[in-house]
Amino acid sequence: MLQHAREEEISDSSGRPCVFGYTPDDEYILVVFEWIDDDTILPVTAYEVPEP
Repeated sequence: MLQHAREEEISDSSGRPCVFGYTPDDEYILVVFEWIDDDTILPVTAYEVPEP
């Protein structure tokens, strides 16, 4: 679960949509994903990144 995700951006490396936000444990991460339909996304990868 990603809490407080900011607006959707595009990954420079894959061209897929991505968001930055906090996990329930307060880790700041980037999640790259694919839209399956209007209500469903498929996470492709996620990893911790430095906070802005």
